[in-house]
Amino acid sequence: MRSSGDERSRHAYRLSVNGDNCLISNGSSEISLQFDALILAVRGICGLEAGATTPTVLMMEKLLKTANS
Repeated sequence: MRSSGDERSRHAYRLSVNGDNCLISNGSSEISLQFDALILAVRGICGLEAGATTPTVLMMEKLLKTANS
């Protein structure tokens, strides 16, 4: 969700994992990343250290891998 004064908008993204690649789509454009690069970006955005065993990120990794296997 983005907010700018009184203006608000929501965006939905579709995320799918195919092997080691992750496809992110908003319906009009898409990007493909290696799964490890996506996790690294998520950790960086969230301010988590690269070896940290944060339950939320670990659960997300397992969920994405399981849901798309």
